[in-house]
Amino acid sequence: MKRQYLQVTNIAAFVAVLTVNILSSALPINGRSAGEISDALPSFFTPAGYTFSIWGLIYTALLGFTIYQALPAQRDKAFLGRIGGLFAISSVANIAWLLAWHYGYYALSMLFMVSLLVTLILIYVRLEIGRPNPSLSSADKLLIQAPFSLYLGWITVATIANIASVTAYLGWDGFGIDGQVWSAVMMLVAVVVAGALLFNRRNLAYAGVLVWALFGIRAAYTDVALIANTAVVAAVLITLLALVGYWRTRQPAAPATPQPQTA
Repeated sequence: MKRQYLQVTNIAAFVAVLTVNILSSALPINGRSAGEISDALPSFFTPAGYTFSIWGLIYTALLGFTIYQALPAQRDKAFLGRIGGLFAISSVANIAWLLAWHYGYYALSMLFMVSLLVTLILIYVRLEIGRPNPSLSSADKLLIQAPFSLYLGWITVATIANIASVTAYLGWDGFGIDGQVWSAVMMLVAVVVAGALLFNRRNLAYAGVLVWALFGIRAAYTDVALIANTAVVAAVLITLLALVGYWRTRQPAAPATPQPQTA
């Protein structure tokens, strides 16, 4: 019964977060689109508008997860228990962030965004995403691991962008350091976070989202050499980290079967 409850809760959580996200653009909530709010909170870390189209891929992937986990055959699978109520919590945090963001509670929105990031990291760790596991089927990798890799990748970038926008709104002067320099520093922070999450893990999806976001930042600031160049360097470093993680977690070759000795 507990597993059935989790399945239903996950469905409800996905429907709720998808609905609020659609309304945030369709209405929009509080009469302000996310783009208008971002324009009012300038920072040197907000990627070009087209970059946000990745939400379509993320929600399509999460829809696949929601349907897959709801199948009767998945009810007794270990992944459902490992996720527990974390997906529902992440959905609540996502919704809370959207409402706080659209209604102008920017400092509070930062708290919700960090909560969302932490929840997704917990899911990532509990599911051991990217770890070698011969028992995982192709469907498990595509419909469980890939959705949360994409989601976490984007929220990693979104959290840093949210912090940059909110601190700018609050009037923080960055200890007198130019905003462009802080943007470059934050991109390097993204590399460090990626390194921690990709070390000993095979996760090209997570790395791919970060690279996508970094090139979105570059596209938004092509006229700012420091930001554009740092974005490219960070993207290259993350790609290398992903390849190293992929290499470190490769499956060892099966030992050769000894041949019987003949007289």
